[in-house]
Amino acid sequence: MVNYISQFIPQIATITALQTDLSGNAEWLWTDVQEAALEAVKPAADNHKVLRPINYNKPDIIWLFTDVSPTGMGAWIGQRPT
Repeated sequence: MVNYISQFIPQIATITALQTDLSGNAEWLWTDVQEAALEAVKPAADNHKVLRPINYNKPDIIWLFTDVSPTGMGAWIGQRPT
């Protein structure tokens, strides 16, 4: 999930650097340092606007943008004031 929304999380590379050090052929050694980095990732991902669900009880407009071409399609849905 974090990789999917990483482009929207400020300084995500800095926050996840200690977990990245465990990838590849590195020895897997989970310490308090990696645990603290994991705990820092959770609020960074959870508090970002990209993950806020639509609130149908709010008066804000729900926006739907779509686009299609011969080779693909895309869409974005969100909610914000006008």
